[in-house]
Amino acid sequence: MLYSEKAPEGRYSESIRTIRTNIKCLSVDNEKKVLLVTSVSKGEGKSTTAGNLAVAFSQDEKKVLLLDCDLRKSQIHKMFELSNQIGLTDILANEIKVEAVINKYSEKVDIITSGKKVLNPCEMLSSNKFKLLLDDLREKYDYIIIDSPPLDSVADAKNLSVNADGTIIVVKSETTKKNSLLEAKKSLDKVGGKIVGVIVNRVKSKRPLYY
Repeated sequence: MLYSEKAPEGRYSESIRTIRTNIKCLSVDNEKKVLLVTSVSKGEGKSTTAGNLAVAFSQDEKKVLLLDCDLRKSQIHKMFELSNQIGLTDILANEIKVEAVINKYSEKVDIITSGKKVLNPCEMLSSNKFKLLLDDLREKYDYIIIDSPPLDSVADAKNLSVNADGTIIVVKSETTKKNSLLEAKKSLDKVGGKIVGVIVNRVKSKRPLYY
């Protein structure tokens, strides 16, 4: 759900804006332009977080690209009610130009969905062609928010973290195991992934709103 749009005064939206501010502060000395959003395992809210972060940055008058790199179980097109007939995989397979797959969600938010399913998603995301695509997109946007698969299932997120300026790990309160999070951190450290923080999702509160 896009809480940043549908409930802009809610607690979740306020938390997302706080995260946005923290990221901007981190970028003072070292620019954090490409941000990878992942999780330890499935169902922890990484796609929701990525989508809402993109909207939050756009509300700060930044030009944002939301890039769905979860080529196995994509959710971004569903969240934003977009077609996924063509997308990232079509670009990487040399079948279509990037301009043809960009969805203009709003004045400040563009979205590239995952595209057709492929047999080699990990190889596609670790290819030199993906790196060159990302370098080209860097020149066109203030921020690029990447949604990736969870860390415990496939190597995609680790490969993507190498080309990101910062990685955010989303965990679910009272569900994600501490040891699993530590293992996820170790796996990113091994490849040089730059972790900028952990977002704890679904925190119970006595306040009226759910998040």
